[in-house]
Amino acid sequence: MYFTEASKLRSVPTSWTNVADEDDFQRTSAGRSWFRLDDLLELSSIVKTVQQTRRQRVK
Repeated sequence: MYFTEASKLRSVPTSWTNVADEDDFQRTSAGRSWFRLDDLLELSSIVKTVQQTRRQRVK
C-alpha cells in the first residue's frame, strides 16, 4: 500500500511485488517470464478503463 501525490491510499496486488512467497508460477517459469497471463489480462482491463475514463473527460 502507498499514498499517491493526492494523499489517496492505493495498493497493488502482492503478486506484483517481491513480498509474497514464491508460488508455482515462479518456480515453473524459472525467471523466463516476468508476467503471469492473469496479471497481464487484469492490467489490460485496468488500462482500458483508464483510457475510457479519460476519453469521457475530454468530450
